[in-house]
Amino acid sequence: MSGGRLQAVISHIYPPAGTTRALYFQTLLDACGQGFFLAGSALFLTGYAHLSLAQIGLGVSAGVAASLIVALPAGWCVDRYEAQRIWWLASLVEALSFCGYLLVTDVPGYLVVVVLASTVAAVGTAARQRYTFAALAQSSNRVEGLAYIRTALNIGFAGSGLLFAALTVGAERNALIALPLVAAGVKIANAYYVRRLATIATPAPDEAAEEVTAQPDRAYRAWPFVVLALLNGVLLTDATLLNFVLPVWIVTQTSAPATMVPLLFVLNTVVVVALQVVFSRGASNLSGATRATRQGAYLVAAASVLAFVAGHAGVATIILLLLALFTVLSLGEIRLAAGDWGLLSSLAPASRLGAYQAVWRIGATAPSLLAPVAFGFLVEKLAIGWLLIAATFVLFSVLLAVTLRHPGLKPSTVDVSDEGVTS
Repeated sequence: MSGGRLQAVISHIYPPAGTTRALYFQTLLDACGQGFFLAGSALFLTGYAHLSLAQIGLGVSAGVAASLIVALPAGWCVDRYEAQRIWWLASLVEALSFCGYLLVTDVPGYLVVVVLASTVAAVGTAARQRYTFAALAQSSNRVEGLAYIRTALNIGFAGSGLLFAALTVGAERNALIALPLVAAGVKIANAYYVRRLATIATPAPDEAAEEVTAQPDRAYRAWPFVVLALLNGVLLTDATLLNFVLPVWIVTQTSAPATMVPLLFVLNTVVVVALQVVFSRGASNLSGATRATRQGAYLVAAASVLAFVAGHAGVATIILLLLALFTVLSLGEIRLAAGDWGLLSSLAPASRLGAYQAVWRIGATAPSLLAPVAFGFLVEKLAIGWLLIAATFVLFSVLLAVTLRHPGLKPSTVDVSDEGVTS
């Protein structure tokens, strides 16, 4: 490969110098800690804390509920106070919460720790998103910057997962004890890194913002935006198909070898890392984001049709179909993510970005609570289940496009690039 082509390939996964690169390394650092913990959390909770699958599920549900409850207050908070300071302080508290997992000996203790960890993580996420959106307003393309950050996230998760797998060979007990300690150490390093990032001035609400957006100060009362967030959240349940429905379906209801599942996830990671930036282009404004979302939904629908065909195929054919399915689904994931960023960037007023991000996150999370049950039922009980899932994604992409015609969903003309950056 020539030097020019190699440089072009690298440019698709590594951002140029500036704010985006600084956030890229921050994301890579944090993802290494999070990915390391997630890779071994099931082993830790069952092998070290001796919890059952049902008890772990209860904790996951409690954590999701806690993050939803705190989302709106956290969004309000980061709009009115320095998001960067809230971010690094939350990272320090997250470090303590990871250490708390070492003290878990029963279900009540586990619930306390997981609710605390989820609450603090939700506050940190609100601050991180507030800071990131404001910081990337200085770049020529905010969506492209977010695509680079997502690439770093995938690299960090994949690398840390492989590291944990290597550490568990012949030293499982020690690796389990190290799990929360390593995650806590990375969170402390992350807090230091975030504190040293450039300071972003948060704009106060002003008359221009009120006049242009013509929306209530409380984002959850801007019902067209709430509806849009929920419709977008339904489309983002492609993650449920990828991470839950497809692996279980492949193992239990197809003739494919179970060993294909981890290989398919490697394929997904490679596709997303290699193409996230390239396939996110063109989604930086409202029309482009709408188009990206629609294309992503169609790709997920196409992957669902491939799943329907694969369910009736023999071993030799199904391997090829699953490879094609995961490739198409990965491209859909990329386009839906780009549309998600572009829609929020285009519609959320700069002076109330934290509040609107909170509503957007709730809209993205709420459908995922029902998606595993709904999709699982369709796939397991109905012969045309995959076709119904495909139709669902097409239908909701149409509903989203129709909702965007509402006069209350006009692109915000508040110039977010006016937010000051100081070093």
